[in-house]
Order: sequence, then C-alpha cells, then structure tokens
Amino acid sequence: MTGDDVIGRRKNMERKIFKDQKGMTLVEILVSVSIFSLIMLSALGIFNFVLEDQRNSISSQNIQEGVRYALEMMAKEIRTAVQSNADCYAAGTKRVFNSPAPQELYFKNKYGACVVYALSGDRIQITRDGVSGFLTGSKVKVSNLRFYVVDNDIGSAPGSRLQPRVTISMDLETTIGRTAYGNRVKIQTSVSSRLYE
Repeated sequence: MTGDDVIGRRKNMERKIFKDQKGMTLVEILVSVSIFSLIMLSALGIFNFVLEDQRNSISSQNIQEGVRYALEMMAKEIRTAVQSNADCYAAGTKRVFNSPAPQELYFKNKYGACVVYALSGDRIQITRDGVSGFLTGSKVKVSNLRFYVVDNDIGSAPGSRLQPRVTISMDLETTIGRTAYGNRVKIQTSVSSRLYE
C-alpha cells in the first residue's frame, strides 16, 4: 500500500464517521431541558421543605430555652409560698394564693415578701415588695398568660381543706427571625404549695 492509498482510506473513514453522526433535534433538546427543569424544581422543593422544618425546630427550641428560666423561678417561689395576710396586696387573708384577675397571681414568699406575677405587654413581670423586673427575655413573646388557683381558707373544717396549687398556662412564640411560620407553643404546668396544715 502506498501513502496515497492510506490517505485515501483515512479520508473515506472520516467521511463515513462524520456522515453517520447526527446532531440532536430541537424536540430532543426541549425534552431534555424539560426533564432537567422538573428534576431541579423537585430538588429545590425538597430543600425548601427541609429548610423550613429546620427553622421551625430552631424557633421551638428558642421558645423553650427562653421560658425555662421563668418557669423554674416561678415554680420554686410558688412551691415555698406561705399564708398571706391582708398586708400583701390583693392576696387574701388566710390563703396562700390569690388571683383577682386571670393574668395575675398574688402571694407571700417564704421570706415574707409580697410577690406578684403578671403579664406586662408580652413578657412575664415579677414584682417583689414593690420592685419589678421581667422573668422572660425579649426573644419570647408571651400571650394568654393565665393563673388558675385552687385554694381555700386556712383553718377550714378538717377534710375540706384543699392543697393550695396554681396552674400556669401560657402561649409562647419567638420574636427572633421570621415568625411567619406560625410557630407557637402552649405550655401548662401545675405547682403545689408545700404549706401543709
């Protein structure tokens, strides 16, 4: 075989290869782009769902952390409350607890200080002997705070005396970031007084 024959064969092969190769049609390109778009939209939808679920979890965690301190403080002080006298605000005589309004709780703590828990704006406020402060931080919004008191006069007939207790109920939501998710938590707990007669 001569050099010209080799070159001729090579050219014939190249023509045959290029002749057999066809490009993609417009329909094939549109179908490919459509399938790729559907896959990407599905992936973005799943990613968005996971991201939203994570935001809700973080929001719930912020709420729980923000109210844990307040509940611990209130429970400790309510548990050790003593009989109140007329010298303590609206607290009743011969009672441990009094709640003239559902969002307020009056009692005397073990040190003899008059204590009031109340909802002030969207935070839980404590007033102890005229000095006020907040139990909840600005990261948690408290609403619908209610104190349900079970108590009767100390010295009641034997057998009719109820163990004094307070049920605390409140709705909470976070004020951090986006609250458009409607992430709210309802918390309710009951605390009994250790005062036995």
